[in-house]
Amino acid sequence: MPRFPSAALGVTLLLVACGSSPTATNTTPTTGTLSVQVSGLAGATASILVSGPDGFSRTLGSSENITSAAPGSYTVTAPAASSTSYDYHAAVPAQTVQVTAGNTTTATVTYAATSGALTLSIAGVPSGKSADVTVNGPAGFVSHVSATTTLNRLAPGQYTLAVAPISEFGMGWGPTTIPAALTVSAGSTAAQSLTFDLLVAGRSTTDRTDDVATAQVKILYVTPSDGTDASLDNNRALLHTIGAWQRWLAGQTGGKYIRLDTWQGMVDIAFVRLPRSGATMASYGTFLRDTLEKNLKGLGWTGANAKLYAVYYDGVNTTTCGSGPHPPALAGIVTALYLHGTISGFPACDTNPLAATAAAAPGYMEFTMMHELVHMFGGVGTGAPNYVDPGHVGNDPRDLMYAGALPWNPSILDVTKTNYFNPAGLAGGLWNFATSPYLTGP
Repeated sequence: MPRFPSAALGVTLLLVACGSSPTATNTTPTTGTLSVQVSGLAGATASILVSGPDGFSRTLGSSENITSAAPGSYTVTAPAASSTSYDYHAAVPAQTVQVTAGNTTTATVTYAATSGALTLSIAGVPSGKSADVTVNGPAGFVSHVSATTTLNRLAPGQYTLAVAPISEFGMGWGPTTIPAALTVSAGSTAAQSLTFDLLVAGRSTTDRTDDVATAQVKILYVTPSDGTDASLDNNRALLHTIGAWQRWLAGQTGGKYIRLDTWQGMVDIAFVRLPRSGATMASYGTFLRDTLEKNLKGLGWTGANAKLYAVYYDGVNTTTCGSGPHPPALAGIVTALYLHGTISGFPACDTNPLAATAAAAPGYMEFTMMHELVHMFGGVGTGAPNYVDPGHVGNDPRDLMYAGALPWNPSILDVTKTNYFNPAGLAGGLWNFATSPYLTGP
């Protein structure tokens, strides 16, 4: 039988003695997961407070899984949230859930918008002016808007708009349409455009009550008995051409313009149909203006209370595009622009369009009306340094009151400021448009 050394035997015995079975691992879970699911917010960040056992507290801005959560009761509090446009409230502002070891517990937080918004787009306001729009809504809401803007976080409901008229050169401006009411709904933005233009007073065949009782010019849209009524008084066509020459005049005078007959802040244009036909009127030739004035006086347009008339005649004159009196040589209360006038050897008057907007640069028709109005007011007086009979100047074709051999190219009111317009005064007691009672403004 083999014999082993005692030392080797001892090692063998030791190994046998130290051998044992592996210790079992404890796999029972001790924590859980809390899943907070947030929905319904658009452009807003939540601020949800989660509190639980052992002083646990965490604020969540959006959906999140809280792992290793101690088992127990958790409170999920969801306060209101806001985006730039809307307010949001949770369907369940506070809830309690139980987290158990080894499981996932879900807390659902669903938000819904509780307010809406309103965008007002404002266009067409005269340069240098601001709109004044009052927005009225539920619970006494009032806001004043002066330009394009969005009113955010508004209570749902009906909103109304009140727009204050704007006055420019004595002419009233306002939106072409104003809605009766606007509906603001939670979670959406209502939109409304307000486009400003000259206000139309509506057709009138009489002289409505004047806003002021002083020297002024009334605009008349006149047709012969058989003439086509193009509704120029009612479709802003005349308002735009008038606005264009008023703007030009104000630019030449330091802000002064012709005082127009207005009613409730709007230019009071009257429509007149003459008793005579277009052919009969045209037969008067160079005396058509005189006949026009006679007819208008017969219809009651007599110039009472220093009222003068600027007539847009929608008919034919075979001699000129415009004419007016020039007192004292020719007294009168009517200046006329002939929309379908003709001058032998020249293009027809109506090849020159009326200004399409009040902000447009004046053209031939606007300057012609201004030219004839200055005549009616009294210019150019005899004795003016550059006087040319009757009632013109002959020194510069750029002058509004020029008459001469060169083509008329008007752009300046009294080029030299020595003939008929100078706020500082004119020599020799000359008639001065700057002191005319029909001129108003700063």
